[in-house]
Amino acid sequence: MKIKSIILTMLVLSLFASCQSVPTEIPTDLDASQLIQKGQDAFALGNYKAAEKYFMTVLERYGTDPKKYVEAQYEIGHLYMKQKRHDKAEVVFTEILDIYQEATPGVLPGAYQKLSQIEMDKIQKKKNEVAEKAAQKKAKEEAALAKKQAKAQAKEQAALEKNAQSETKAE
Repeated sequence: MKIKSIILTMLVLSLFASCQSVPTEIPTDLDASQLIQKGQDAFALGNYKAAEKYFMTVLERYGTDPKKYVEAQYEIGHLYMKQKRHDKAEVVFTEILDIYQEATPGVLPGAYQKLSQIEMDKIQKKKNEVAEKAAQKKAKEEAALAKKQAKAQAKEQAALEKNAQSETKAE
């Protein structure tokens, strides 16, 4: 009974989170930190569209400030990772790492460089897993085909031998 109650509560909460709306207008008096916080709050509630809108607003309004740009971009990349949109996340994290390559050391907060590299490592690991699964699938398919071909050859050989025996008996 308790498990059913927990499951029902989780279901209701997930429905509530998915029904959250995306703000049509974001107040202009919010600074970058407030927008990031609102985006993180929306993210935590599972309202990914609203979260993305807040983070994109940071880029639009404060994107000329490299620190704010990197922070908002990281949040967007993190959002894409959560949504399993790894290709989009990879583009974002690659850009962040490129920015750090060009930046004067100490100008940008080091955390986003480290976090972006961690996410890139996860993406690479995922790519490797996908490639490994594809290789295993291909190997299985090739083994099944080889087995099928060997069975067909054995059947053909048996038919040839049967024909040869029939011809020998007929003589």
